[in-house]
Amino acid sequence: MNKPVFGELFLDRTDGRNAIHLFAAQPTPLEDKNLGRAFALIEFDQAEPFTEQIVQTIDETFSEALYRSSDFETEAAFERALHKVNNAVHDLINAHGEAWTYQCNALLGVIHDTSVYVSTSGKVDGYLVQGETISDIIQRSQTTEVQPLKLFSSIVAGKCPERGGLLFTTGNLLDYLSLEKLRRIVKDHTASEAVDYLNGVLSEQDTLANIAAFIIKFENVKAVAPSADHPELDRSDFTESGDSMSKLIEQEKATGDLLTPSIWPALKKRVQNTEQRRAVSDNYVRSQNPYVNALQLTGRFLLNLGKQFMVIVGNIAKWLGQMIQKLFRNRDTISATVGGSVSGAAGWWKRLSLAQKIFVSFLAATVLVFVISVFTNDRSNDKADLNEQYAATLQEVDNLLGETESKQLMKDESGARTSLAKASELLAGIPKDSEAYEVSGSQLQGRINQLDGAVNKVTIVTEPTVVGDFSTSVGSATIGTMALIGKNVFGFAQGSAGIWRLNIEKQEVTNVLVDAATTSGYRSIENDTAATSLAVIGNTDFVQFNPVLEKTSDVTVQLKDNDLVVTDMDVFGDRLYVLAAQQNRIVRLQKSGSSYTDSTSWLNDGVDVSNAVSFDIDGSIYVLLADGVLNKYDSGEKSDFEMDAFSPSLAGATRLIKNDPTDPFIVLNPTTQRIVVLEGDGSLRAQYSSPAFAQATDVVYDADANTVYVVAGNKVYSITI
Repeated sequence: MNKPVFGELFLDRTDGRNAIHLFAAQPTPLEDKNLGRAFALIEFDQAEPFTEQIVQTIDETFSEALYRSSDFETEAAFERALHKVNNAVHDLINAHGEAWTYQCNALLGVIHDTSVYVSTSGKVDGYLVQGETISDIIQRSQTTEVQPLKLFSSIVAGKCPERGGLLFTTGNLLDYLSLEKLRRIVKDHTASEAVDYLNGVLSEQDTLANIAAFIIKFENVKAVAPSADHPELDRSDFTESGDSMSKLIEQEKATGDLLTPSIWPALKKRVQNTEQRRAVSDNYVRSQNPYVNALQLTGRFLLNLGKQFMVIVGNIAKWLGQMIQKLFRNRDTISATVGGSVSGAAGWWKRLSLAQKIFVSFLAATVLVFVISVFTNDRSNDKADLNEQYAATLQEVDNLLGETESKQLMKDESGARTSLAKASELLAGIPKDSEAYEVSGSQLQGRINQLDGAVNKVTIVTEPTVVGDFSTSVGSATIGTMALIGKNVFGFAQGSAGIWRLNIEKQEVTNVLVDAATTSGYRSIENDTAATSLAVIGNTDFVQFNPVLEKTSDVTVQLKDNDLVVTDMDVFGDRLYVLAAQQNRIVRLQKSGSSYTDSTSWLNDGVDVSNAVSFDIDGSIYVLLADGVLNKYDSGEKSDFEMDAFSPSLAGATRLIKNDPTDPFIVLNPTTQRIVVLEGDGSLRAQYSSPAFAQATDVVYDADANTVYVVAGNKVYSITI
């Protein structure tokens, strides 16, 4: 089993001011099994007479508190140990003042199996090396100021892949080596080799700086007792040297600052397996193992036999060629011999001797078998090539899923969704009846399905809560749109002017208005006051619905253009906005009494909403397009707005709700059987999926109850978001 191996770089200079210190605990086997191995890296910008007392106190307090903890969980024990260290630091401040805390750069950590926990104060660098990447896991440039009374106040935790490596170092190491150089050193060497290499490189540098570092890699090691050649290293003495070049450090680290301080980067990123090809020598090298010798001799014998066989095949081919020339030596071509006709071919066949007929038959059969074998072999090769391509694609899918898991741990939600979408697309392109898919395709699809719920924030609602069923009253009518007024949901029919009331608290449905005179049906409903709703019937006829009087009344809306086809509408303040996608227009009207007049085109020239399906207003106008794009518009122009990428997209969505700047976006997408909830900035909050939503025609949102009501198949479902 691979275990973490520590390489300790301690570059000692006799002149200078800064002091460095390394500490690696030597736990008992039981302590190591239960809690792991503790380590510490401490640097002082300037040594003081009491510096060694400080580091000795920190070392002893940390180690004793960790291994004497009553907690058997490493992280809990580590937290308690840090608390003890902070208390000890408080006592040191009482004795020596707090000035030294601002000159102290320290890291305390513990590694248990592949789990790593570290806490830092001041300027200490930490990197995860994995494959071709090196990632900053400390984020020194983003750490908070030193708090003397709580020196170690935060923990970075995560899992290090066994194929990766960790580098914890004083900041001045980057004065002499780039991040890329450090990545190659850690990647290509064992922990001890990497330390030796760094010692060799740094010894050639004209530096007055003390440099200390831990290089941790997972290696297959056997437990051995300490010897004179390999003494236990408990604590390094202090020396002094010059200040580090902080400006150069910041320049080097600028390209690596990718993550927040509390998250590992790329913890579970998969490393793609590459086939190792080795050249095989033709020379025979005698081995001391008799079995190896026998195998080598057998191989050489078979190789020589194969060469002889090829010589024989060549001679047979040469003989066949001579026979063909002899057979047809008096004829210019085969076509001339057969006379270009069936009768000529028959005559030619009759003139052949029995031996010649046998030979020709054998030759024809041989050619036929050869052609069939070539064709079959080509098909087999094509199939093998395809399977190799599919296998490579499946490996890429596996790598992308590893990236998805890593980015998910790093809280990079957008990156995780992008990687997962790519993996899903690649896997969908591989035939399920292929050999490669049978090996790992189903397993990868299972991982995709499992990750999809977490990465795309999908909640499967198997049986959504039913708060009412219009079917008990509407007969053959279908509820197409709804309006929420108070604690009542009013359902408006498609294809008729029928209106029904659903009391949410009592879950009772009652008839409100049934008017067979109008057969166009309600197209869009919006609350125009706190107690009434404005509805459009057909394309251009508007009515106001009063639930108290339980009646509708005509409303004059002067659209000017009689050819407008209303896609959606919204009332904002004392203005009515009408979306007419077919005419690529948004029209604004001013309320005057009980009418809406002064129709003006709100969109500026060149703005395209011709494929819009719905819109809503919270001060800005948000337009949902048929392809799932959500755009924001202000003053007739498109504004900067970016929606999170997630899967599936909003393509096929039919309804958008955004009533207030503080409200989320609510999007109904029957195509994907989902209710999608977005934050006001366009980030994904949640997706609710249910087969019941496949027939959904409208949604309304109760902001006070934070509940969405969905009508589907005349049933009304509620979802608390």
